[in-house]
Amino acid sequence: MSKIFLIAGASTGLGVATAVQAAQAGFTVYASMRNLEKRAALDAAADAAGVALNVIALDVEDTTSVNAGVDQIIADEGRIDVLVANAGVGYARSTEQASEADINWVMDVNFHGTGPLHQGGDPVHAQSAAGPRDCDFIGRRVDRATVQRDLLCVQVRR
Repeated sequence: MSKIFLIAGASTGLGVATAVQAAQAGFTVYASMRNLEKRAALDAAADAAGVALNVIALDVEDTTSVNAGVDQIIADEGRIDVLVANAGVGYARSTEQASEADINWVMDVNFHGTGPLHQGGDPVHAQSAAGPRDCDFIGRRVDRATVQRDLLCVQVRR
C-alpha cells in the first residue's frame, strides 16, 4: 500500500517537481492548485516522467475549498500520510513599489493561507499509520504554527 501524499501549490516550479518526484518514488500523489486551468505544466511533467497524479482544486485562501479537497482525499484513500504546504503567491516588484493591498495579500496567502490546510489535513495526517513525522521540512520557520509557503518537503522516509 503506497503512502498518500498531498501537495498544495503544484501548478508550477517546485510544486510540479515535488509532485512528480513523489509519484516516481511510489507515493499516491494528490497535486492541488487553486486554478485547474493552470495544470498544463504539471500534466506535461507527469507525462514526461510516466507517472500518474490525482490533480484536485484546492485554494489555501478558501477554507471551504481546503476542506473539500481534504474530504475528497479521505473519501478516496482514508488518510493523508504526507502533507506539503507549497502554495503561495508573489509579485514582480520591490516592496517599495507594491501597494499596501498587494503586501497584505501576499502575507495573507503565504503566511496565513497554510493554516486551513494544516487544520484540515493534519488531524487526518497525525492519525495515519505512518504518523505525522513522515516528512522532514526545511524553510524559514520550522514550527507548524508559522508554516510558510517556502516550507518544502525535502526528505520523505518510505
